[in-house]
Amino acid sequence: MLRREDAKAPMTTIKEIAKLAGVSAGTVSRALNNQGRIERRTRERVIALAAELGYQPNSLARSLVTRQGHGIGLLVGGFDGVYYGPLMAAVEAALREAGQMLIVANGESLPELERQASSFLNNQQLRALILHPLHMTDEELLALNLPDRPVVVINRLVPGLEAQCVVIDHELGGALAARHLMTSGHRKIATITGPQSLADARSRHKGFLQALADEGQALPESRVVEGDYSVESGRRGATELLASGRDFTAVFCGNDDTAIGAMAVFRENGLRIPDDVALIGYDDSRLAEHLVPPLTTVHSPFTDMGEAAALLVRQLTGEIGLKPERFLRPSLVVRESA
Repeated sequence: MLRREDAKAPMTTIKEIAKLAGVSAGTVSRALNNQGRIERRTRERVIALAAELGYQPNSLARSLVTRQGHGIGLLVGGFDGVYYGPLMAAVEAALREAGQMLIVANGESLPELERQASSFLNNQQLRALILHPLHMTDEELLALNLPDRPVVVINRLVPGLEAQCVVIDHELGGALAARHLMTSGHRKIATITGPQSLADARSRHKGFLQALADEGQALPESRVVEGDYSVESGRRGATELLASGRDFTAVFCGNDDTAIGAMAVFRENGLRIPDDVALIGYDDSRLAEHLVPPLTTVHSPFTDMGEAAALLVRQLTGEIGLKPERFLRPSLVVRESA
């Protein structure tokens, strides 16, 4: 038996195991970390020797040398269970299955707090970062991407990091909403957009406008109100549209929260949905199907996006060879509001 019982004896090193096993230190490291292609018998011999010698890897020392830890950092814009909940749950489940721990930092959808949260994650000894940035610049995101600690960006395409981004085709999503309203006979269509400072909001609006233009439909400025993805901005937007003279029969909202606020104001003003005003949301949040009437909306595959981000992290760190789908398609969910 080779086990060292003396507490004062020096700790077993990878080099010692390599010498006894007759292999290189690199082979021992790969065998113990279950990485790379190693003959089964060699892997089993190395693991058996490590167990007999009582080898315990010094994870902290290794991470200080290589900057590579075992956890994965996730930056989100909030802990809102309606939107970020499915995304975080999908990432966590996929990484837990792979034996990885998830550390989540909340930017609270505010520029300064988002940068503080990303700085916190950057200073941890993590294996990779998954970022859902709302305000950080492309340059800031590129600076966080390190050779031994890759970055995966979700819901945004960053020039120079295209192969490390998982995105939803929001232009298609906006187009789906416009086409559905036009197919339903609407010609006077209004919109309450998301904040145009955000890439995904711009993409939704761009796709919506393009689909209207393809059918020769104009969208006067009086029928466009910029919101901020909140229920309150939906209320403000609906109030502004009504004040402009109600020259519309349908409204496309930048997300479901916006639609919830707009729906409330239309009802307060005696308008029936969809008889007087048809309403479409975006994201297909958990609340959408429970509204009265149930909300027609564009489904954003947040769960698929989270799973794809986790798989991409594992592919970038060499754990798996499979390359996940990085470009996801939204779909229209037709209910009763439009």
